[in-house]
Amino acid sequence: MRLATKSFSRKCRIASAPPAVFTGAVLDKQPVLVSFVATFLKREMLHVYRQVTGIERYENWVITRRLENERLFPSSRVVCLHRHPMRLLQRVWCRG
Repeated sequence: MRLATKSFSRKCRIASAPPAVFTGAVLDKQPVLVSFVATFLKREMLHVYRQVTGIERYENWVITRRLENERLFPSSRVVCLHRHPMRLLQRVWCRG
C-alpha cells in the first residue's frame, strides 16, 4: 500500500495514510488497543510493562521506535518502526 504525500514549501513531504475502508465488524474478536511508546522498555519503566500486559479485555499492541531489554520484558505484540536512513538529510534539506 502506497502512502499519499502532500508537498509543502522547500520540497518537504509529509506522508499521510490513505482513507480507511470499513469492512464490517466481527463481533467475536476483541477490540484492538494500540499504544505508542518511544522506547520500549527501559529498566525503570516497569509500570508501563504492567499496564501493557495487564489489559485482558482488549488486544493490546505496542508501537515503538526503539526496543530495549527484550529478555526482561517479553511481549509478543510489539512493532518496531525504524527511522529511514535518509531522515537526517531530509531534516537538513527542509530547514535549509
